[in-house]
Amino acid sequence: MIKSTITTKPTSPLVKNDRTTIAVKNPGDITEILLEIIVPVTVAAGAVPAVDGLEKYIRAISMYDENGKTLVNIQDIRLIRKFTDIVMPGRVRFDTLPTVAGPYTLHANILLHAGRKYDDYEDMSCLFPGQNITAYNIDIALGVDTDLGTGYTVGAPTITPTPTRIVYDNPISERGKILMDGNPASGSGRVFTANMIADRTTFTNTAANLSQIIEVPVARFYMKSLLMVLNAANQRSDNVVSRLCIRYPRDMAATSIDLNWTAAQQYMARTNPNIAASDLTGLYLIDWSRHKHLKDEADKSRVVAQGFNTYDLEKGVVEIGVSNNEQGSIYMFSHFSVATSE
Repeated sequence: MIKSTITTKPTSPLVKNDRTTIAVKNPGDITEILLEIIVPVTVAAGAVPAVDGLEKYIRAISMYDENGKTLVNIQDIRLIRKFTDIVMPGRVRFDTLPTVAGPYTLHANILLHAGRKYDDYEDMSCLFPGQNITAYNIDIALGVDTDLGTGYTVGAPTITPTPTRIVYDNPISERGKILMDGNPASGSGRVFTANMIADRTTFTNTAANLSQIIEVPVARFYMKSLLMVLNAANQRSDNVVSRLCIRYPRDMAATSIDLNWTAAQQYMARTNPNIAASDLTGLYLIDWSRHKHLKDEADKSRVVAQGFNTYDLEKGVVEIGVSNNEQGSIYMFSHFSVATSE
């Protein structure tokens, strides 16, 4: 019998202005991990919160196994926070910074969901596989008090991980039942492993005609990718980019997807009516499953059940092109994808 169990692990202190590593021991196969971060703050009179202040204070997260294999590497928490708001609304608590003087306990929950069914905590379509390891290590980097804004003093933050893991009565036979039926990359019988990575590209010059290029890493199946555009002051902005495209294959004369940023923002507002426009500034979500017209030279779609298949493609074959309007602008992609394992 296959079932899931939710187990809250011990609470650990986090070091301010530093990186803290915690171990989730004997993890087993995990469908998702909820990280509850508590940030005690004292707010002074006249405090002014920074835009995305709590996300800037909790700066980055990574998760890797005892062998050093990285499954999660998000170097700006705004990416995972905004992604969760868009595709998993209401599933986590992430408090707004208070402005009235006094002591507060802020909750900043981060949800690492492995599979494609974002509203299902028992989703087994993709896993953080841990049957054959003794621990997952999770790194959390915190910033300084002024990341929150002016007038905020942080106390002693803590983190509590709560993984949802699969329990097998007969691990050998039952585990095989949740493996994918086929692997387009290298045959059958592989576990599909969640892979959350972030790419950061800084452009020192402006450029029109989609001529600034961001390469999409290969050797994985892309489910969704969130683009966050920042200006030179590290703030989300809609004024930095005017056009966006996806090119595959790279040598095609025409782009596979081409849209101007105004249309992209209108699409985001239309598909996320419960999110304030200010919280969608500088963001665009690519749902790769919608782009079945991404076809190879044999006119076969690269979009399969697991996502946009970039296995067996050469580096640089898939590109993001942008028309960039500002020097020093930053383009950050958070790719939520799956790769094969075991």
